[in-house]
Amino acid sequence: MKYYTETAEYIKKATGIDIFKKTRQREYVEYRALYNYILYKIKGLSLMQIVRIYQDNGKPYNHATVLHSLKMFDIYKTYNHKLLPVLDELCYELYGSLDNEIAYIKNSISEMSSGQIIQVSDMIKEMLKPSIDENTKNIKVQAELIEA
Repeated sequence: MKYYTETAEYIKKATGIDIFKKTRQREYVEYRALYNYILYKIKGLSLMQIVRIYQDNGKPYNHATVLHSLKMFDIYKTYNHKLLPVLDELCYELYGSLDNEIAYIKNSISEMSSGQIIQVSDMIKEMLKPSIDENTKNIKVQAELIEA
């Protein structure tokens, strides 16, 4: 299965929105813009390649529509606060890069309760403790060398 099919299926699973459905409802338009953004900006597809994906899935589409959705994506993500978490989650799950993982963690934190944030903080402290202890030992050794 190609990544563009996986991406469309992921959006449908996460949001209930089938981006290939023939409708102009706002939610569908916004998630199509998200899909186009991923294909164009992250995966590097051309406008015509994106058009062919829609046409292959039975959705009438043209390059001007793709271009318009890409220009409007910044506006959509400003007013639909569900778009960026889906983008980050999708990129983390399907295209796992460090930047995407960091963005995913940041967005996840904003959805957590205070208790959950404290638990995550404690987990991070435990994970970092060995490296912090090692850095402390190195500093002490360097200080002893300087004093000697």
